[in-house]
Amino acid sequence: MDQRKEIFDNFLSQKKSERILICDKNKKILNFFLDNCSHNKIIHIKDNKKLLEVLKTKNVKKIVLVIYTNEKNIDLKIRLIAQLKLFFPGDFFAIRILNNNNKIKDVYYKVLISLGFKFLLDIKINDDFCFFYKYNISNYKSVPDWLNSDNWANPQLWEK
Repeated sequence: MDQRKEIFDNFLSQKKSERILICDKNKKILNFFLDNCSHNKIIHIKDNKKLLEVLKTKNVKKIVLVIYTNEKNIDLKIRLIAQLKLFFPGDFFAIRILNNNNKIKDVYYKVLISLGFKFLLDIKINDDFCFFYKYNISNYKSVPDWLNSDNWANPQLWEK
C-alpha cells in the first residue's frame, strides 16, 4: 500500500491546497483516492453534465475523469474529453478501468493518445486494471535535443 500512496502523491503533486475534481460515477477511484491520499480538497461529482458547471463555479486545478469498461455513448464521452481538454488549462487526468490489462486494443487508449494525452502508469486495484493518462497543454510536446536551430545555418559547425 505504501507504493500506491507514493504513486498517488506524485500523481496529485504535493500542493495540498489545490482543488481536485473527480468525476467518478461508481466511486471506485474516489474511494481509492480517499484511502491512499492525504488530500483534503477533493470535489466529487457523479454526473458528466454537472462537470462543466462545476468547473465554471469552482477554482479547480486538476480534473480526474474515470472511464469504466461498460461505458455507453462512447462518442459523447469522447466529445466531453475534447471539450474539457480545450477549456481547462490545468492538469487533466483520465483513468480508464478495464477487466484486462490489454490497453492497446482499447478504443479510449487510441482516442486519448490521439488527443495528446500521455500514458502515465497502470495499477491493479482488486480485479480491475486502471490506466492513468495525463494532459496538460504547458508540457504537451517536449522539444527533442536534435531539433536545435543554433547549428542548422552555420556551415562552420557542420563538420564538428
